[in-house]
Amino acid sequence: MGILIAIGSLASAFFDPQLRQLAYDVHFDTVFAAALLAAGWFYVFTASLSERVQKAHLDLGRWTLYASDVCKLLATFLGTYLLYFLIRTPSTYALLADEQNPLRLAGLVTGTLLARAAGWRPTPAEPRLVTRCRNHLYRLQTIQTTTNALSNSTAQIMTLGGSHATSISTMPPNFPALVEEFRDLLTSIADTLAARRQRVLIAIDEVDRLSSDAQALAFLAEIKAILGVRHVYYLISVAEDVGAASAAACPTGTSPTAHSTTSSTSRHAPSKKPTPS
Repeated sequence: MGILIAIGSLASAFFDPQLRQLAYDVHFDTVFAAALLAAGWFYVFTASLSERVQKAHLDLGRWTLYASDVCKLLATFLGTYLLYFLIRTPSTYALLADEQNPLRLAGLVTGTLLARAAGWRPTPAEPRLVTRCRNHLYRLQTIQTTTNALSNSTAQIMTLGGSHATSISTMPPNFPALVEEFRDLLTSIADTLAARRQRVLIAIDEVDRLSSDAQALAFLAEIKAILGVRHVYYLISVAEDVGAASAAACPTGTSPTAHSTTSSTSRHAPSKKPTPS
C-alpha cells in the first residue's frame, strides 16, 4: 500500500500538463548537470555504506581519518549543491515551485513511511529464564527503597505539599536465602535443558590459587550448599593436597547425589622442581 502511494505521487508529476509544458523549457545543459550531480551523490552515498569503505582508514598522527566519513561529507556537499543548483536555475525552479508539489511530497513521504512500517516486526520477547536470571542478579546487587510523605500547614494561606524519594543501595545478600534462590533457579534451568537432552556443567578452576589452603578448603565447604542439583555437574580443579584435605573433611554421611557430583573433581599434583643428583 505504501509503495503504491509513493509511486502514485511521483507518477502524477509526469501526467501534469503544466509540468510537462515547463519541462520543455529546461535546457539540455541544465539536465546534464543535474543528472551528473545526482549520479555523483548516489555513487558516493552508496559507497559510504559498503563494508569495504567503512573499514578503510588513514592514520594521521593522533587522528584517524575514515573513508566512510569522507564519503558521507562529500555526499552531503553534492546533495546540497544539487538542491542549490535546481533552485537557482529559473527553469528548474519553476518545476519545483508548482503548487501541487507539496501534496506530491506529502504522498511520497507518507508512502515511504507506510512501506517501512509494513516490514516492521516486534522484537522477540526475552526467554523467561533469561529474564529470571537477570532479575536474580539485580536483586543480588541492589535494593530499592521508596519513601512517600505528605505534609500540610495552616497559616495565613493553607499549604499542602508532598514528597517522593527513591534510593538504590548495595545490599549484602543473606546466605541461606541466596542458596535457596540460586538452587531453585538452577533447578529450573537444568530441568529446561534436560527436556532438550542437555546438561548443565559448571567449571570452577584454580581453587588452589587462593591465598592459603585454609581459604581454599573454606571455599569448597561453602559451595557444597549448592551441590546436589539434578542434571547439574560441577568440574572443580584443585591441587592434589587441597583435594585430599577436602575429601578427608567430607562427612561419611554425604548424600549419594552430592557424592556423585563431587566425585568428578579433577586433581592436579603441584609441580615440583627436579632435585640435583
